[in-house]
Amino acid sequence: MSGTVINDAHVEEVQRLQCIACGSQQTRSRSCSGLDLLECTKCGLQWQKSFPDAKELEEIYGEYFLDAFEAEYPEIYKAMKLKGFRLVHDSHIRPFLCVDKPSVLDVGCGGGHYLLSICDECNVFGVDRDATAAEMARQALGDSVWHSSLEELHTEQRFDLITMFDFIEHVFSPVSAIEKAAELLNANGKLFISTPNTASLSRRITGGRWLQYRREHIYYMNLQNLRTMLERCGLQIVHTASRAKYMNLYYLYMHCKAYDLPLIKPVLPALSPFAGIMKRISFSIPAGEVMVLARKTT
Repeated sequence: MSGTVINDAHVEEVQRLQCIACGSQQTRSRSCSGLDLLECTKCGLQWQKSFPDAKELEEIYGEYFLDAFEAEYPEIYKAMKLKGFRLVHDSHIRPFLCVDKPSVLDVGCGGGHYLLSICDECNVFGVDRDATAAEMARQALGDSVWHSSLEELHTEQRFDLITMFDFIEHVFSPVSAIEKAAELLNANGKLFISTPNTASLSRRITGGRWLQYRREHIYYMNLQNLRTMLERCGLQIVHTASRAKYMNLYYLYMHCKAYDLPLIKPVLPALSPFAGIMKRISFSIPAGEVMVLARKTT
């Protein structure tokens, strides 16, 4: 048999040149914050040309700034997270739930803060592929937390709600993640996704310097291409909104120091003496993210 033998690496490279949302192969190259990206000219989906491998991701997550802040200021961090998640749940999720005491699975649950914020009125479950995060959540919530990737999660439990806070931009196959979530939903179950939005005001203002352009973020979405992926998986959007994150001022100060922002860096030393005051101030701030709640239709 004659012809060119195409190995797995070549097939994978070809697949990465095709938009996973709309299927278009019309793309353009972009360079953003040192990352080489491809952008679909039809739906605007962006993704990294070269995906980080497991070792690189382990190094990135092992150095995660938020872990350091949480370790040093656990009470500030916990209060900020619980309040922020509860605000999102009460305004954008709970009004659309149709059952009492719904079963909720939080994917990429981290330390379990979202689930802790709603455990008084929901049956809560979590899954995280990071062993340390899963153990932290298990200590807070019990045996309803799995140490697993979503794709490898095997359970007979079905859920009224599955949530993905700042999760789907990290995975190599967002469509597969959505398909797995749809499989785990009850009839008329809901899937909630919050992810950085390339159509957000912060993205339009900062352009290629957008803070969400990070090596650990594989895909960058907007409402249009997110809707396309959801509909392909048998899910229909019933609610959308922009996300505001509840922040402690000192957390924001430390965040700016960690990312070495050139426009803000000169003023940071002047703020240092006010650390005590900053720790007592919290507020909501636009996060440059889109939130969607989708209903299972098939």
